[in-house]
Amino acid sequence: MLLVLLAILSSTEILICFKSSVVFSMINIGIVSLSLIFGLFLYKKIISKLNCLGITLAFIANIILAQ
Repeated sequence: MLLVLLAILSSTEILICFKSSVVFSMINIGIVSLSLIFGLFLYKKIISKLNCLGITLAFIANIILAQ
């Protein structure tokens, strides 16, 4: 929850440079990425190939939106 609040607070500075749709999608991808990392290391969760593909596509979409 603290990470979400920090992301929202830092997004106000980023909103000056980017559109709000780009900023909020970056925040959402960041939250999903952190959840994935915590799931992998803390809970020894194994992701499937389909989940890995979805995460990869989300990162690519985020890069495209940022440009």
